[in-house]
Amino acid sequence: SSTARIEDIPVGTAPLDAYHQLVKAGTIRHDNGQLAALQPLERLHRELQGYEPATSANLTSKFFSAFRLKPSQEAPKGVYIYGGVGTGKSLVQDIFFHCSPVRSKRRVHFHQFMLDVHKRLHEKRLQGQGKSGDLIELVARDLLAAGWLLCFDEFQVIDIADAMILRRLLENLFRSGAVMVASSNRAPSELYKNGLQRDLFLPCIELIKSRCEVHVFRPNSPDYRLIGARPDGSSSLSVVWHMPLNEETSKALERSFLELAGDRPIFTTVLKESNRAIFVPRAAGGIAYFTFYELCGTFKGAADYIAIAASFHTVFIAGIPRMTRSHAEMARRFITLVDVFYEHKVKLIVSADAQPGDLYLPRLEDDQPVAGVVKPREEKGGTTAYEEKDEEFAFARTVSRLNHMQSVDY
Repeated sequence: SSTARIEDIPVGTAPLDAYHQLVKAGTIRHDNGQLAALQPLERLHRELQGYEPATSANLTSKFFSAFRLKPSQEAPKGVYIYGGVGTGKSLVQDIFFHCSPVRSKRRVHFHQFMLDVHKRLHEKRLQGQGKSGDLIELVARDLLAAGWLLCFDEFQVIDIADAMILRRLLENLFRSGAVMVASSNRAPSELYKNGLQRDLFLPCIELIKSRCEVHVFRPNSPDYRLIGARPDGSSSLSVVWHMPLNEETSKALERSFLELAGDRPIFTTVLKESNRAIFVPRAAGGIAYFTFYELCGTFKGAADYIAIAASFHTVFIAGIPRMTRSHAEMARRFITLVDVFYEHKVKLIVSADAQPGDLYLPRLEDDQPVAGVVKPREEKGGTTAYEEKDEEFAFARTVSRLNHMQSVDY
């Protein structure tokens, strides 16, 4: 019988061979862009055979922190793949990660990884370990013990705290022999674009380029999240994406919530996340109901959204407005929310002012996005000044994911 799933392919199989098996079984369709992206991963798969950082056998040694051990052989170059949304970057990384016989490996969404880093730094500060050594080096040592082959999904840097930590963290990991594979929507040179104090982050970009083979997906690759959502190819947005924002859609969203809740009691609850409390205005079993402003208009981050995703399989969001650049902070939170919910397979049922692709229009200015009156913001001289920000670039991925999240196959 032919192989139908990645999990059925024997570990150690060459990634290209695994890809052809999946195509032959009809699990995926042949795509030249994906085949090209597998070439550097195939190279890395070969070069990792027999490789192991010299430090990996000494991580528990009491002498480790006294000096920095060098790998016994030069670490193979990792791979950094970037390109448009939905082209198959995660698929090729899935195949590589599964096929790699390396035991000390870790596959993680970059949001989750940085949350883990911040948590570890905080714990070491509380323990007073900063007095006896560099905290970031200590965290890097712990991360290396958890897996020296690091595979990141959605590598992006939009937070100054992450930007300032990442350079020294990667320096320590690479120095100790770690190998990185990453997928991203951005080229390394575009990371943290227009961010605060970006000049301090530029050495990190050069480090990534020196330690990874950079591969770009060919242009105009199809967005596979939009293919085959239904047998007839149509979208199911009309079922779970209620628009525009008016009394009728508000009632329709409420009816959907009550119908899904069924006979289960509707209650208010509070989720505990570290030292913070996340208020859930309405819940019924594994279903929760929020307004957009409750989720994205107040101070929340990835940790909050992960806690929600871990507690509820379906989330209703009422009143998603159209946003412009004066609402960039809300847009950033919304991007993070969708990333987290998508990774955790949370079902979304919403009311919104527009289709996903028209929700964030940063080139327009509007202090009251729900009202629908948008005006260009003019600078002196009557010209419209505009500079692309990271959240605008990242929102293309959000649109793709929102479309897929409303499809039948999701």
